[in-house]
Amino acid sequence: MLRAICLCLLAAFSPVLSAVLRNVRLASGSRGRLRETGPEGPEGPGSVELVVRTHSAELPTLLPTLLRSVELFWPVDWGVLIVLDAESAEDFLLAMQLPSYVRVIYEPPPRGYARYAWARQNFGKGYLRAVYSFFLCDLYSKAEFVALTDADAVLTSGAQRHLLFDHSSGSMVPYMHGVRRG
Repeated sequence: MLRAICLCLLAAFSPVLSAVLRNVRLASGSRGRLRETGPEGPEGPGSVELVVRTHSAELPTLLPTLLRSVELFWPVDWGVLIVLDAESAEDFLLAMQLPSYVRVIYEPPPRGYARYAWARQNFGKGYLRAVYSFFLCDLYSKAEFVALTDADAVLTSGAQRHLLFDHSSGSMVPYMHGVRRG
């Protein structure tokens, strides 16, 4: 509640922040209501959307590098979706600094997230939340295919349909990159 009040106060004093908050709209998802900003995502047969699960701490170093590589190598008509924490005021500020081609979803924490026994886990709380989010990210997109990546990745070659999909069967079947076969 306090963060919402702070964001409202900031909005009153900042025309840029005020414009961003006015553009936040609700998107329906299977887990309730999600806040969403940015352009409409791609949809329909053969559509692809790049999904990045991140948070505000990634802004100074990793995320700008990834987004520069996206501008160079990701097709303009394919979408870019960044999933951020809904309860983080810092993540709302991060969204204001993202390019206009990026669509943002503010994901609420999983049910019972505050009560998890983090002390017994080998991974940090943020890592486990990101993994959980990757299981759900296809629900946030209307695209036929979602391409998952981390904020610490960099695209190094053009994303082209013939490199990412096998068309030999008459339909688009994605190649599974990074998967060991046989």
